[in-house]
Amino acid sequence: MERLKKAGVHARGRVEYYLTTAEAWAAFETVVLDARSEVVAVFDGFDAAAPVQTTRALLAGATWGDLLAQALTRGVNLSLTFERTSLSEARIEALRKQIEAATKPGRRRGVLDLTALAHPAQGHRELASLAQVPVTHRLNFAVVDGKTMFLSRLGLSAAAVRDPRRDLAVIARGPVVAEASALMASFVDVTAGTAEPGPARRLLRTFSRPGRGMRRILGAQTIANEVESAHHMLIRRASRTIYIETQEFDSPALARHLALRAKSAPDLQLVLILPAHPAGAKRTPEAQCLHLLRDAFGRRIFIGRAEGGVTNVSVFDNDMAIAGSADLSRRALGYDTHAAIYLRPSDGVEALHRRLSRHWLGDPAGEGDDQAAQPEGVAYWHAVAASNREAGRSGPGVLLPQL
Repeated sequence: MERLKKAGVHARGRVEYYLTTAEAWAAFETVVLDARSEVVAVFDGFDAAAPVQTTRALLAGATWGDLLAQALTRGVNLSLTFERTSLSEARIEALRKQIEAATKPGRRRGVLDLTALAHPAQGHRELASLAQVPVTHRLNFAVVDGKTMFLSRLGLSAAAVRDPRRDLAVIARGPVVAEASALMASFVDVTAGTAEPGPARRLLRTFSRPGRGMRRILGAQTIANEVESAHHMLIRRASRTIYIETQEFDSPALARHLALRAKSAPDLQLVLILPAHPAGAKRTPEAQCLHLLRDAFGRRIFIGRAEGGVTNVSVFDNDMAIAGSADLSRRALGYDTHAAIYLRPSDGVEALHRRLSRHWLGDPAGEGDDQAAQPEGVAYWHAVAASNREAGRSGPGVLLPQL
């Protein structure tokens, strides 16, 4: 291994983490540039005019459209599916023409397949409690050459690159990629109700399909809620600390389970970080869940509101984690199509937890690396958030207390 390092060859870990949209999509540029045979992907949002960032990608052109065209020229097949609510068929046809116009003649040009896809349950009403919002595929997910998986919460846009947002994207290699390939090959049939989801191992999924019989009146029917089930499993095991960042938290089932665990594990502390909401915004289901948690944990809980956005990740006892596109809302845990990865100690969860925390707390130890000790305990989180509020701080990365 040392000889390889001296020769300039560096083995990449099986799981890599990127904490902003700019970092995530720059890393994915490299994955696409290294592709040899195929890129299979589904995107909730994708802007081919978004600028590329890495020096290698800039050699292909200024935009992601140029990068995809260069891949085609190299003979790489591109099979890209887009959620129809975010990218219409007309826009996809324009994207096709843009990529093909930029593709240079080659001896082995790849095949370009672009598809607009709507969730089969769209057009049917959901449960009234879910405000009758259409069900969608909320994946930003790719498999490259059957060897590399890319999973991000946010899609690609020019704004996400130029003004980076909080994210947690994962690039993984190894056995989990086979699960990712199976998801890509099956999710259309599974959500249509013509196939059953295979077993889950490390790749966790939320699937629903149009209701059958009388259920059709109610709308989508959940057929896989593995992200939620994995949270329940890890809540049962947690005894020291649970760290959660989530876009929403309105799951009564998870709130009740956390409250029960707080009573059975007297040393358990909870850090829960949610996005800042506009003044006057009302989120009654979420408020009810937070009230339940506060009653159960007492002084052992910190609930913060973050400016500049949050990602979707849960860390349990600093050694197990779940990261992906799904937040902890009823909709994401039971209806929209989502994917998440179950992370173990060998995946560097402890270092990931430090990086996640340092974004909000700064670097009190002054170490500046992922091995630096991070202050533990909710008291420190309360102190940082209170200091930010008293100083009138605002902007991305600023954490304020939930009032």
